[in-house]
Amino acid sequence: MDLPVEIGVFAEESDVGAGDQRTLCRKTRRLTSGTQDIPVTVDEKPARAGVGPFTLLIDREPEDNLTAVTQAE
Repeated sequence: MDLPVEIGVFAEESDVGAGDQRTLCRKTRRLTSGTQDIPVTVDEKPARAGVGPFTLLIDREPEDNLTAVTQAE
């Protein structure tokens, strides 16, 4: 793999509607095969982040594109 792919970071779901998450960061990065670290800085506490979160590329398992954000030790 050697493709430009969107990276997304999202805030907690709002009380307005289920599944409504504000986008804190949306960038495109060139990703290659293998494990990679992608540092991203946002203005508030993130809840979820992922690669290809808007499913713009063909994806057999789009449900695994996002994961919960945890604090690094």
